[in-house]
Amino acid sequence: MTDALAARQAAKAAERERLTRARERREGRDPSAVSGFVQRKWRWLGVGGSEAVEAVLAMLAETAAATGIPEADKTVLLRALEGDPDRVELLPAVRSGLALLPPASILGHIRNLWAAGVQWLTEAGLERCRLLCSTAPSLDLVSTRSHAVTGGAAFSLFATAATRGAVPLPNRFLDELLPWAPLTVIDDLVDRGGLLAEDTPWMTRDAQEALYLRARLVPEKITDEEASRLGWQGFLRRQSFLRGEPLTRQEPDDVWDLLYDVVLDGDLTVFDALDAALPRTQQIELRDLKSGALSGQWPTAMGEDLGLWQLMAALWEPRETVDAGRSPFYALIAARRAYDAVKAGDLEAAARQAHSLARGGNSRRISVELVEEGCALAAYAAAVQSENAESPAARDRLLDSAEKYAEMAADHGSSVAERNLRLLRAWRETRRNVRGRFSNPFLEIGLDHGADAWEERCREIFRGHEGDTRAQSALNMAEERIRGALRNEAGWDVFYQLPLDASRYVMPSQVPQHLVPPAEGLPRRTPVTSGGELETIRARAAVELLDDFRTTAPHLDRHSSTR
Repeated sequence: MTDALAARQAAKAAERERLTRARERREGRDPSAVSGFVQRKWRWLGVGGSEAVEAVLAMLAETAAATGIPEADKTVLLRALEGDPDRVELLPAVRSGLALLPPASILGHIRNLWAAGVQWLTEAGLERCRLLCSTAPSLDLVSTRSHAVTGGAAFSLFATAATRGAVPLPNRFLDELLPWAPLTVIDDLVDRGGLLAEDTPWMTRDAQEALYLRARLVPEKITDEEASRLGWQGFLRRQSFLRGEPLTRQEPDDVWDLLYDVVLDGDLTVFDALDAALPRTQQIELRDLKSGALSGQWPTAMGEDLGLWQLMAALWEPRETVDAGRSPFYALIAARRAYDAVKAGDLEAAARQAHSLARGGNSRRISVELVEEGCALAAYAAAVQSENAESPAARDRLLDSAEKYAEMAADHGSSVAERNLRLLRAWRETRRNVRGRFSNPFLEIGLDHGADAWEERCREIFRGHEGDTRAQSALNMAEERIRGALRNEAGWDVFYQLPLDASRYVMPSQVPQHLVPPAEGLPRRTPVTSGGELETIRARAAVELLDDFRTTAPHLDRHSSTR
């Protein structure tokens, strides 16, 4: 065996012996470990009391054994373990050794030093250490005293995590922290507005978490397929509503069920429920829509939104003649109102409303089709009114007006309007004592032309006019005319037909541009940050405290018996 090899083995044996002796001191088998003499030595390095000495010795033992520690630092640590700490070289060696330990071990030693009152950190480091070692960090972090405490990335994340996002994360640390920060903490920041879409936190996360964060921050960019993968029913129901697709009702009704009922179906019984379910912006729009119905006056943008027409019509009960020329919406309301007046037997009101349409032939706001309907309605009202005219002159004026409007309707090329014109002219040319009534019997009993339910309707009206022989006689005449038409080869074509085209009276059924809530971010799906997650962040923040290690220890009175 060479001398060099022998020397190396002897050195290793001596080192093992020193480590053994240090361990024995820590375990209390060596009374001199915390003797008064040893304590006085350590007090010179800012370590006061036996508990503090034991905490330091435990730390020195682990750091001296750390893999990769420089020999010079190791020697300093071992000398300290043997009771000869060097005031100049010890703290740099401790810092070097701690840097080689796992974060959890560093945190453990930092806690022990703090508990023992060993202040080997700078003033700023001690304040951060106080917060890291606190048993109630959230309360400490939001206190006035802690507002000015700053630190590195991990400490900032700890402050955010401990306060559930109340302490914001500095933007300068986002790139460093977003790849490893727990998703629960990221959710805290999203909830508090501490992370925005422009921060793109999904860029450094795995695919599933990235999709989740995108759904939370940029829901308008999520596809239906992605929403399905997330099981995000609220998003999918919004998309179905926007496409006008049938919705499976929820229990209880959600905002999309209520929008469908109120806006697309005009069901006012759930109006208040919709008002309560809408976000504030859309809630204000809904209330503006309702208040506009009091006078029939709405903002131009609302009147141009075809998806609102059904609801506007349900809310509005006009008492005067509607000016059809104001907009396409008012023209449609005018046509429906004139037709309803015809079926209600109020021919004067029907005529006034129909004239508003018929006079709009040059208005761009009234479609050609509704002008044609207005002319047909005006012609019918005038012809039926002529039967009750008080004088021949009045009767002729009404019939002239009826024929003029019927001609105007036929000028647009409708085959039904042309047939109506022929029926009117033939009826007018027939002697009064020979011709029958001009009115359409279906309209007389309040039904649409050719409706199948006319027999049930006649029985209903008959019961409602019990004892009114005049009304029952008129009903019998209308019923007999319908039965006579059934026996006629021409069928219902023997009657003046209104409307010319029923589809022109139908309210448009489409998704409104107003009242639809904007796409909202996916609701949070993570729990609060767990104790284990917070501890991991705390340990990484403890590593940052190594940058605040002092190079020389604070001086304590080496002869004092108190800490």
